[in-house]
Amino acid sequence: MSDVPVYDPNVLTSLIGDDQQSIQEYKSEFLKQCVPSLREIAAAFNKNDKTAVKEAAHYLKTSAKAVGALRCANRLQAIEDSALAEQRAELKQHITQLQTDIRDLKKEFR
Repeated sequence: MSDVPVYDPNVLTSLIGDDQQSIQEYKSEFLKQCVPSLREIAAAFNKNDKTAVKEAAHYLKTSAKAVGALRCANRLQAIEDSALAEQRAELKQHITQLQTDIRDLKKEFR
């Protein structure tokens, strides 16, 4: 997944134009959403609730796509797929890697 760009700024620009203040607000709101969503995904994983993992990943994936967080969106899709396939070891790896993807995204957003 490292071949997928962390962030594509053209996604937000195509949605809302070149208003830098709005772009910053969208990016900031997405990052705020990441923390509770990641906690929700991890908690559902720990409870072995694959349906909740999939739903939480899907919810965050929608926002990730909207702001151009491509690597996060791809990772979240992998989390959904692993949850559906009941591949617990792979699912754990993707959840762990999502933390790194979010950290990389924060750097890109600066």
